[in-house]
Amino acid sequence: MKTPIIEVIKTQNFTDLISDVNEVILDSFLEDGLVKDIPIFGLFFKGKNFVSTIQDKLFYKKMFTFLKELENTSSEDRKKETEKIDKNPNYRTKVGEKLLFIINENNDCEKSKYIGILFKKFINQNLNYDDFIRLSNCINKTNIIDLNNFINDISIETSLQKNSEAYLNTGLITQTYYDSLETTYKTGLRSTQKTGIYYKPSNIGTKIRSFLRTK
Repeated sequence: MKTPIIEVIKTQNFTDLISDVNEVILDSFLEDGLVKDIPIFGLFFKGKNFVSTIQDKLFYKKMFTFLKELENTSSEDRKKETEKIDKNPNYRTKVGEKLLFIINENNDCEKSKYIGILFKKFINQNLNYDDFIRLSNCINKTNIIDLNNFINDISIETSLQKNSEAYLNTGLITQTYYDSLETTYKTGLRSTQKTGIYYKPSNIGTKIRSFLRTK
């Protein structure tokens, strides 16, 4: 099934269309219910205006935030990488459908920005598609405040010992059990670290920090 979002992404003049729009312009059109009059969003509506509820408006704002991150990608790369997945029989859900699921599931425009950054990494072949899906799912599972702290905290492992409960079911962290007596027995040296459960970023969490950290 073809979806409007993937047709928009593959459009040759995508960069020109998305560059003509900023958040202020989008908010104004959303307020008036005229988002279909913005050329890049007109491709979604085919002459009909479906933006009638607050939920619709929030969805298209998330969509715009996602698409804006693809502004400086080439049409050749966007088409090549998305079609590569769509033609792969191992993936039953097309890229466009998957993107709609992911964007619809997230509850904050900032998450859409992060997902857009990751999709750009995929288009530029700096992130494989499977990991894009994994990272996006973890982002959607995490409160935006906790997510930003996780991404930018330079002392993340120390912080996780104090606030691990915020991340336990997100896929962002992993845990290990440390036994100080066992270490002392094996090494003959007294351990200064206490026995207990310790947390650190998982492989997925490490990738999210690497790709999205801004400082």
